[in-house]
Amino acid sequence: MLFVQIPAFKKTVDADQAGVDASVLKPLPLLAAVHINHSHMGFLLYRCSYFTFALSLLLAFYNYVVDQPFWLLLLVFCLSGLWFAYRREITHSVTGRLSYSGDHWLLEQDGRTHQLELAGEVLCWSWLIILPLRDIADTKVRRVIIFGDALNKNDNARLRRWLRACLIPKA
Repeated sequence: MLFVQIPAFKKTVDADQAGVDASVLKPLPLLAAVHINHSHMGFLLYRCSYFTFALSLLLAFYNYVVDQPFWLLLLVFCLSGLWFAYRREITHSVTGRLSYSGDHWLLEQDGRTHQLELAGEVLCWSWLIILPLRDIADTKVRRVIIFGDALNKNDNARLRRWLRACLIPKA
């Protein structure tokens, strides 16, 4: 079963629905393509969180660096690893077209089309959507993180309505 995580929403599964085979259920309706752009909110969130972590590393190592220069090397190593992780997060952000048809998601990104399937619970908040999707070709799970400002108003509303209508269990 597929569920959407919503704040203050208690998920329960009926005993009679637990054994229902997904193949006998009605297929989900199509979702027209939504265009995902770069998110300024996501960029700012990543920048602030990585800056805070770098500052905490500096504060944690400060006393040790003053006493022994070896710790400076370790601090530089940690900060460079943090920089590479930050750059990877920024460059691997998802942009492109996302749609749902034929029992799988389609993500068109960088001139390639990926066929994906849902690999877990969907998080749908007012400012954030996280879709855990598994690539059908290589079974690699990727989390498609969509901030509220990455979609235009119509695409944002259409995607949220589709997720709530199709993936939330009816109580």
